[in-house]
Amino acid sequence: GIGGTGLIKIKGNVYNTWGDGSGDIKDNKTIINLYNESSNISNGNIYGSYSSGNNNIIDNTIEIKRGYFELNIYGVYSEKDAKVERNQVIYNTASTIGNIYGGYSSGDNFVSTNKVYLQTGSVRGDIYGGYSNGNNQIYSNEVNITKTSVIGNIYGGYTNGENQIKSNIVSLNGANII
Repeated sequence: GIGGTGLIKIKGNVYNTWGDGSGDIKDNKTIINLYNESSNISNGNIYGSYSSGNNNIIDNTIEIKRGYFELNIYGVYSEKDAKVERNQVIYNTASTIGNIYGGYSSGDNFVSTNKVYLQTGSVRGDIYGGYSNGNNQIYSNEVNITKTSVIGNIYGGYTNGENQIKSNIVSLNGANII
């Protein structure tokens, strides 16, 4: 993970795991905890797990405990035809200007049971449980927001392709949506 009480400034992308072949990317955890109020990550994106191949991306977690971010946060990101299943983003006491994606796919396969939990903080961007630019089945993805301020749109599941979308959930509890 990335964290500490000293000053941390990162300009560029942050990746925990990367795959470009065909083996599964599975059971990885990323923790980002920026204690220093002047610390930030900008000019890039955060990827819990990333695949530029046909790697299935399953059961991965990224946890943002605190910090300031000027970028998009992806639980997982798939460029090709990989299953994107059971991944999660846990976001707590942080502030971001950018979008948050539980599971993101540009290829043709399943985007299912990915979750985004926003537990406190603020987001100036859109939030997606599951997102697809390909021809995927988008189902059972979830966004759960508690005590968080959001300036943007919230989607349990979202597609730009010819997809089947079903059983996606957005839950709000004490959220301030603008």
